[in-house]
Amino acid sequence: MAKSIDPGNIKNILISRTDRIGDVVLTLPLVSECKRNFRNAKIWFLVSEYIRDLIEGYPDVDELVFKESFNSGGDLRQFFKSAGIDLIIHAYPRPDISLAAFRAGIENRVGTSSRWYSFAYNHRVAQHRSECKQSEMDYNLDLLESIIDETDYTKIFKFKYTGDEKLKLFEKLKTEGLYTGDKYVIIHPGSGGSAKDLPLEKFKEIDEGIVKLYPDYKIVITGTEQEKDIAKQISGDRNYIDLTGKINLRELMILIDGCQLFMSNSTGPIHIAGALNKKIIGFYPNSRPINATRWGPPGDNNYIFTPKDDSDEMNKIEVNEVIDKVKDMLK
Repeated sequence: MAKSIDPGNIKNILISRTDRIGDVVLTLPLVSECKRNFRNAKIWFLVSEYIRDLIEGYPDVDELVFKESFNSGGDLRQFFKSAGIDLIIHAYPRPDISLAAFRAGIENRVGTSSRWYSFAYNHRVAQHRSECKQSEMDYNLDLLESIIDETDYTKIFKFKYTGDEKLKLFEKLKTEGLYTGDKYVIIHPGSGGSAKDLPLEKFKEIDEGIVKLYPDYKIVITGTEQEKDIAKQISGDRNYIDLTGKINLRELMILIDGCQLFMSNSTGPIHIAGALNKKIIGFYPNSRPINATRWGPPGDNNYIFTPKDDSDEMNKIEVNEVIDKVKDMLK
């Protein structure tokens, strides 16, 4: 279909991405490109409620909307009409949201072409993300590129926080043994079931190696309340700082920004670290659709370990090779 949208005629853009943390982070370059190209438009971002702490106040998002606010497709349809949405981009296509946008009569509806409900889009993009031919960020930007000519594929992130927010966080973390000015490595061993994980025994060996090599660095373990047992298995009786379930997403972002190295499986926080251009060591399987080609973190300071035999057997990742990379990154 021809690129027929005049940016000057668009007043209200809604980008829909209602899945998980990493998915939302990897959609932020699309948000910023919409803001750059549609300078007179208001940018709405439809996400899940639990993302609020991370995204609230993000510079290029004019209005956050939460999917939990709507009890039915009718509620969504009414919202689209009352907000005057005239362009919707389905970065994470869902049938209920897609059909509500169609029935609301939104003039420009961008989505992929291969779903049973793709008739609901009048700007359809042929892409099969499960093939993992490029990064999730590029797949998102391809949706915009289908309707305008000036899409910039530079990945721009604009996370910001105040000095007061940082002071408040580290005042809170004093009771956990972490202070402003400390050097620390963050270990995020869980993935919420979104990936194949490095075995916990391997994480333990890596952490022990870091402590021996860098006794002045603190090991900080992060994760959700549901991942407390994972953290305990790694830390044992060692003097690690366990923050699982103790900080919200915004506090996690600030914490990550202060670390010297971030280490994790493929999970949302690794994308936060990438968006902040932190030094990252990641552990990924090889198979589609969960490999690093699509789901690797943004930024240019990351190194990804995968099983060498092209399998997904994460126990084949060698601890000594990870430690060598840690030395390289912390030198």
